[in-house]
Amino acid sequence: MPGGPVSACAHRPKSPGLVKRSLTPNESEEAMRTNWPAYVAAEMTRIVADEEAFERLVDLFKQAHGRAPASDCDAYQWAQEMDDVALTALGFEGRDGFQYNYDLCLMVEYGPRAEAR
Repeated sequence: MPGGPVSACAHRPKSPGLVKRSLTPNESEEAMRTNWPAYVAAEMTRIVADEEAFERLVDLFKQAHGRAPASDCDAYQWAQEMDDVALTALGFEGRDGFQYNYDLCLMVEYGPRAEAR
């Protein structure tokens, strides 16, 4: 299926430990003020889970294209076509969690001009 859509669900089931991995914005703000260790622990959990989701995305990209992505952003760009369910199955916190990581990738790869892409 080179270049075609691939279901993330067929790749690897979502780990039960990834169901809720980060604090909501209100919880995060409160934890930052009142329980710094809990805030840091939640952020570290989110970062690790995002990295695991990206590794699954790269594996899926390799299956679909028969090669590794040219860059991290190449994998994210390819996954832009996936729906919320597929992104969640990979381990991202839905479209918003995926988009957050993709935006960071673009900023790192292209700098301030990333928004123009």
